[in-house]
Amino acid sequence: MLCALSAIAVAQPATQPGPQPAPFDLSTPKAAAKTFIQAVEAADSETLNKVMLAEGADQQKLAASFSDVIVAGKKLSEAARAKFGAAGAALGEGMITKDDIAKIDTAQVEEKDNTATLTIPGQSKPLTFQKKDNQWRLQVMDFAGALPDQIQKQQVLLGAVAHALKEATDEINSGRYSNANDAEAAIKSKLNNVMVKNFQPTTAATSKPS
Repeated sequence: MLCALSAIAVAQPATQPGPQPAPFDLSTPKAAAKTFIQAVEAADSETLNKVMLAEGADQQKLAASFSDVIVAGKKLSEAARAKFGAAGAALGEGMITKDDIAKIDTAQVEEKDNTATLTIPGQSKPLTFQKKDNQWRLQVMDFAGALPDQIQKQQVLLGAVAHALKEATDEINSGRYSNANDAEAAIKSKLNNVMVKNFQPTTAATSKPS
C-alpha cells in the first residue's frame, strides 16, 4: 500500500464493463459507508463528493481534492493490474477496498445524537458520520485528518499527490516500466518527492558563530 492518503478508472480490458455510478443511500451510517466504498470502486468522484460532509467553501475544496486522490489511486491500481497482472494489483490501492463492503454489516456503530462512528473489522481508524437533513454523511475533516487552520496546506498536498498518481498511471499505460517492481519504485519516489516538497522548512537553518 503506497499511499495512506487515499482512503480509496482507466479503460478496462475489452472483456470487462466500464465503471458504473455507485448506488446512493445515506439513510444509515452503514448504508453511507457502503455507498462511499462503492463510489471508490466505481471511481465515481461525484458520488464521493456527495457522501462527504463539507461545510463551507474551504471544506468543499478539501473534499474535492480528497476525491481526486481516491479516484487517481483507483485508476492507478487498475492500470497496474491491466499491465502487470496480479503483481500490480496492490499499486495505488487505498486503505479501504471493496473487500470491506462485506464487512460493513458486522461493523460496530456507535451513535450519539447526530454523530456516528463506524469501525470496519480490520480497519484501525473508524469512519465518522454526521446526520444532516436525514442523511448520514462522512465528515471530511475527520476522514482527511485535517485541522481547520491547515485546510489550504492539506488541499495543496492532496493536489500534488493526485498529480503524482495520475502521472504514474500515464507512465504505466505508456509502457515506461517493464515490471511492477519498477513501477512501484517510481511511485514511491514520486510520493516521497511530494512529501519533501510540501514539508521542507520554508527557511534555511542558520547557526550562530562561536
